[in-house]
Amino acid sequence: RARDDEDVKLTWTDLRATGRVSALENIMSDIRYRADGAVVMGDTTTVTSSSVAPTSDLRRVTATNSRDVMGWAFDGDINMTLALPLAPTLIFGYAYGSGDDGQGQDTSFHQPDLRGNSSRQGDSTGASHNYGEALRPDLTNLHIVKAGIGIPVMKASDIMMTYRYYLLDHKETGLSNSHVSASVTGASHSLGQGLDLIYNMKLNEEFPVMQNLPASTALRISLGAFKSGNAYGVADDEDSFRGTVDLKLSF
Repeated sequence: RARDDEDVKLTWTDLRATGRVSALENIMSDIRYRADGAVVMGDTTTVTSSSVAPTSDLRRVTATNSRDVMGWAFDGDINMTLALPLAPTLIFGYAYGSGDDGQGQDTSFHQPDLRGNSSRQGDSTGASHNYGEALRPDLTNLHIVKAGIGIPVMKASDIMMTYRYYLLDHKETGLSNSHVSASVTGASHSLGQGLDLIYNMKLNEEFPVMQNLPASTALRISLGAFKSGNAYGVADDEDSFRGTVDLKLSF
């Protein structure tokens, strides 16, 4: 049977700034920036319980712990399109979600349950996971540094490669959400590194023979890799690889 060990009453406030700055003649044809900030406030109540013999279906509440919450997060990047053949776009970004030391006020950033964690990055025509295709963490207790490059391939297709470096804000023995099965040990801030390669194509725009397909028919191929850092210790299954192929039909 499922049980709810935590009750939360939280409010999020978000702020976004986007824009363009003057490009450098003969070097960059376009420079764009984005900065997202969020604050979460409220309180959490954690319930600790133990099983009642002779069956584990019954549990006895042994303790409750209530804490005020005040966490924050930032996610920003800058995209610079170079004045070169193929017009490659350089992508640099930084994201931070506050962590909690377990004392007093809960200062960790809690992501909403309706989180998507995916968006279009750079000049890509398709969405990708904001914090890595392989690890896919929530932005909580993390510093994430990002660098990438996106290049148009043909008329309606592009390829993007992105590198990320992950650091824990506080040394912890767990992540709020992750697609790597191993557990962190709490012995280091260095979580690991990720590398993504993503290819997008709008089929009905790329090939005239496919113009009868539904509008916005898109193909997406992604390959993601995660290499663990010292935070995972000597676990055997902390390295991860993920590949997906998606065909989207919009009617």
